[in-house]
Amino acid sequence: MDYLPSQELLDVLVPAYAPCTGFSGKCRSVARWCPTEGHFPRGFIGAFGDLDEVQLVIVVAEPGDPFVSDRLEFAVSPRKLVAQTCRATFDSYDKGKDLFHRNVRFLMNCVFGEMPLEQQLVRTWITESVLCSAPVETGTVPSAVTRECGRRYLAKQLALLKRCPIVALGGKAKRRVGYLKNVDPTLSARVIGAYAAAPPGCNQKPARSSWTDAARQVRDRLGNGMCSA
Repeated sequence: MDYLPSQELLDVLVPAYAPCTGFSGKCRSVARWCPTEGHFPRGFIGAFGDLDEVQLVIVVAEPGDPFVSDRLEFAVSPRKLVAQTCRATFDSYDKGKDLFHRNVRFLMNCVFGEMPLEQQLVRTWITESVLCSAPVETGTVPSAVTRECGRRYLAKQLALLKRCPIVALGGKAKRRVGYLKNVDPTLSARVIGAYAAAPPGCNQKPARSSWTDAARQVRDRLGNGMCSA
């Protein structure tokens, strides 16, 4: 299995590996393009089947600092770079590599039950609101960068999945989705906010209950026929 998303989502994301022209534009000196050191757009996974099988979109802030295992072979095509990062991201969720990945799995389990990860990721699309790491992990990302990445990538991903509720994990993710309301006025009604899955937000006492509540809201919408497979 190559762990690539549907062709429609792949078409949106492959240009980020050309590499993205943002590295020499608005993202210059903030985002880094160095695949052999783990710095490249990453963190998305899912939509393994057809788009109409996706029932849930999870949006998080941005990737943390790279793991050693995130490093990619540089001299390959953009599509192969996407395949490499998708495989690495799948492994991180499958192995529960850190607290963040375990918390996102908890949310998916609350929505779909404890089925195999591959089956959950047919029904789920997980993506980052900014595809590159912050200059300092968990730190701020300039608004010019968040809006540029949102325009280039996030807005196009969400437009392909208009049937689906969106769980935005953390204030950053929710604000960045909110920036796109001028592109898609329906977004506000689709977004369900919850605590971040990564520290420090996930360490707050209400975090776990916010994820179970978000899952309940998603299940309610599925039960009402919204985004049914």
